[in-house]
Amino acid sequence: MTKLRSLFLFAFSLLMMIGCKNNTLNTTISSPSNTIEVEFYLSKDSIPHYLVKHKNNIAIDSSSMGFEFKDQAPLQKGLKLIGVETNTQNETWEMPWGEQRSVRNNYNQLIVKLQEEKAPHRKFNIHFKVYDDGLGFRYEFLEQEGV
Repeated sequence: MTKLRSLFLFAFSLLMMIGCKNNTLNTTISSPSNTIEVEFYLSKDSIPHYLVKHKNNIAIDSSSMGFEFKDQAPLQKGLKLIGVETNTQNETWEMPWGEQRSVRNNYNQLIVKLQEEKAPHRKFNIHFKVYDDGLGFRYEFLEQEGV
C-alpha cells in the first residue's frame, strides 16, 4: 500500500510540474467514489478559479477566488503557485448526541499554496475537502510579516 501511495504521489507531482509551467495550474481532486470533482486552476492573469462537477455534469461553473481587505490591496490576482499537497481521510467517530451515533469522515483533500508575485508577497493556502455527498473549501492566511 505504501508503494502504491508513493507511486500515486509521484505521478501527481509530475502532473503538477507539467501543469505549473509559466505559473499556471490546472488540477483536479475527486471524492472517494469519484462522484464529485473539483478543478482548480490559475487563469492567464494568475487569478485562482475553481469548477465543480457532479457525476461529470457542471454543478458550479468556473468561479474566481480572492479576498478584498480593508486598508490593504485585494488578494486575488498576480499569484503564483508555491506548493500543492494532497491528503485522504477515512475515519469514523462517535457523536455524543443526535440521531446518528457513528459519523464517517471520508474525504480527499487538496491544499493549494499561493503567493503574490509582487510586494508584499502575501501567502495563503486554499484547502478543498471533497466528500461523496458534498465539498467545502477554506482559505488559510498564514502568519507573515506585514499582514
